[in-house]
Amino acid sequence: MGGVTGVIVTCASNTGSNLELAYATNSSPSTISGFTINATTGALALTPGSPYAGSGELYSIAIDAAKKFAFAIATSGYIIPFAIDPASGALLPLGGGPYFTGATPVAITVDPSSHFVFSANSGGNSVSAFSISPSGILTEITGSPFTAGSQPAAIVFEPQGKFLYVANELDKTVSAYSMDAATGQLTAVSGSPFATGGMYPQSIAIDPSGASLYVANTSSNTIAGLTIDSASGALTPISGSPYSESAIALVVDRT
Repeated sequence: MGGVTGVIVTCASNTGSNLELAYATNSSPSTISGFTINATTGALALTPGSPYAGSGELYSIAIDAAKKFAFAIATSGYIIPFAIDPASGALLPLGGGPYFTGATPVAITVDPSSHFVFSANSGGNSVSAFSISPSGILTEITGSPFTAGSQPAAIVFEPQGKFLYVANELDKTVSAYSMDAATGQLTAVSGSPFATGGMYPQSIAIDPSGASLYVANTSSNTIAGLTIDSASGALTPISGSPYSESAIALVVDRT
């Protein structure tokens, strides 16, 4: 890993495969490092053939819930698909790509059903959406890209997959969308976008129950806490939010 810059890591939990996996996108050189995770010690071991060749400036990567596919994004504006070897976790190139997004995608996520993949496009102020075929082929969804706020930087689903949230750095908001489970089309939640109470929101995390959402306001050195309305997806500030704490990235304990 020496000489690698711009590393972003994503992990896959124990669903669809007996392997615990982690993948890191390396912006320079343009590669993806794959690891298995020892369930007892947490130690990492390289997957066979790692690192895997990418293209462009790789910035983020997402894995479907069944650990069949990985989708990496390059900031030059496209998604690169891979199949995941179920026995080893190695990444295998898939045909059909790359798939073009809006300008400067910087974050990517797969919905909990593993039927759709979404990218937050920082340069395009938009969210691109694609359906995932059983063989990993992507097809852009009607209406994509969908309008977001100014310079979207992070994108995440709540656990049930009903609502999608995007942090917008320059207008200090979170855009909220409901997702059509059949088509993947996004519709803005009433009242969206929602203020974070701080500057330059750059990371989002949602608790496992789907009740609360947290945003790192990096330029304000605060963390915003908001409750999620389970029926509408609307956000409401938690009492005392934003909280004074310097943060760039957030993660919530799965338990």
